[in-house]
Amino acid sequence: MPQLEVATIVMKDAINVLIAKAATGPDAGKWVIPSAIIQEGEHVIDASARHIREQTGLTIIPKQVLFLSEVVEAAVGDIPAVHRVAVFCFGECASSGSPKAWETYSEVLFVDPRKLGEYQKEGMSDLSADAFFKFSKILQAQANIPPRAGTV
Repeated sequence: MPQLEVATIVMKDAINVLIAKAATGPDAGKWVIPSAIIQEGEHVIDASARHIREQTGLTIIPKQVLFLSEVVEAAVGDIPAVHRVAVFCFGECASSGSPKAWETYSEVLFVDPRKLGEYQKEGMSDLSADAFFKFSKILQAQANIPPRAGTV
């Protein structure tokens, strides 16, 4: 049965994005977009805000659900098969101060998106690298949309 999680791309000051180094789980030791299992009866967008608050100490303003991503990896030796489905959301940081790494992360920080390649070289989860690529395409598309007649 796939594991359903919510992952949140958090931006601060419309410039930096939040990344974390996973301390546990299938992505341990890799840079990730913060994510958590959606609890029974919890709305996706509420799970997004809850997880960021609980695991980084930041308050966010959830904005929208962006897209789904999926990873399926076959079992290899003693390593079990992995099937993860992530709902990616977007949120704006409403907190001042720096994020704190709690139980699931060893490091949490805001970075300039132009430097994400450095974190990929160090080791970034496939799910997160793919999500940042998709998110960049969304931002590019939004930047190229001409204003509609009659709007400001």
